[in-house]
Amino acid sequence: METEVSTLSAFINWVGVCAGAGIIGNIAFYSVEGLKNSFVNKFNKYFNSSKEAEEYLEDISNKSAINVNKPYRDIEDIYENTTEKKLPQEFVNELKSWVKENEEDIKKLVNQSQESNILNIKEQKAERDINNVQGVQIVNNSKE
Repeated sequence: METEVSTLSAFINWVGVCAGAGIIGNIAFYSVEGLKNSFVNKFNKYFNSSKEAEEYLEDISNKSAINVNKPYRDIEDIYENTTEKKLPQEFVNELKSWVKENEEDIKKLVNQSQESNILNIKEQKAERDINNVQGVQIVNNSKE
């Protein structure tokens, strides 16, 4: 089962900030609210308004990545849809720099996101076998 990741999460993985943790899950927009001011301050020059920069951050945080291995393509597509302008040549490199500058905060968000996704199962009951494989519950109800 492949988990969908947001464009921002795929980009962060691509930059290599959280490489030790493997592919990170989604960092939803509500999680990156604390990074919003930093993003708008750095990237406002590429947008028609601060509101448009915030909208872009929200979109890359919430939209599923199409090109997980080349997320800069999604970054470009979402930028062009948001601004109706061609992506400036230096934008992706500047976004990479921003991710690296905010690495510690991003790692905290990833840890918080992973901690909030933990489910503690105290007891399981079924007519047949229950197997847990890497946190995925498989219930075998077949009658032999």
